Amino acid sequence: MKITLEEHNLLRELAAEFDYPPFDEGKHVTASMLAEEIGITHRAASERLDKLVGEGVLERERIRMGNGHRAWGYYKD
Repeated sequence: MKITLEEHNLLRELAAEFDYPPFDEGKHVTASMLAEEIGITHRAASERLDKLVGEGVLERERIRMGNGHRAWGYYKD
C-alpha cells in the first residue's frame, strides 16, 4: 500500500498523539522501582502509591518504558 507524504505525516502525528509519554527518570517513579528499593512486592508498592494518588499527594499517568512496555508513572505535580 502506497501512501502520500500528507498521509504519512498525518499517521505520524496521530501515532504521537495517541502514544504514551516516555518514562522520565527525573519525574516518574514506578511501582517496580519502589518495590525493589524498599523490598516489598509489586502489589504492595502499587497499593501504597495508589493511596498517595487518592490522597492528592501524587499523580499518575500511563508511560512507555524503554523496553516498549507500558506502566503507571507516579509523580508530584
